[in-house]
Amino acid sequence: MSNCPKRRARQEQDDVPVQLVSTVPSPVTQGHVDSTVVQKPQEVDPRFEGHCSLVTLIRPDHSRHVVRALRDTGALQSLVSKQTIPDCDYESTGKFRLIRSDMGETVSVPLVHVTLHSSLCSGSFLCGLATSLPSGIDELLGNDVS
Repeated sequence: MSNCPKRRARQEQDDVPVQLVSTVPSPVTQGHVDSTVVQKPQEVDPRFEGHCSLVTLIRPDHSRHVVRALRDTGALQSLVSKQTIPDCDYESTGKFRLIRSDMGETVSVPLVHVTLHSSLCSGSFLCGLATSLPSGIDELLGNDVS
């Protein structure tokens, strides 16, 4: 029984250590401040966590702001959240785009210019300004940017 491959595999999975991030400054990092790093609260739905990454949003005044982005391979249009992204982080185009919501209804969203820098994409993109996105998500990266 102790040599059962399924039991050993399950036990190995249970023995994986929890990897916590310390918020207490260590002597090595103390005094060094990186203005582009922002700790985001862990309020993201666990089903989305593996598809999220931190992305640097470059404001029109060239200052930087870190946001959490969800990569959505089923989305044709990238979106930014009106609730979590302030007006100073993007430039309005005055144009609108029709998108289909997750409930199947067609919604008109304003288009905005957003400049991003990350391992997934870098450059200036047209994004829809969504009323809201899932909790903890500031930006949804669709197939138009990646």
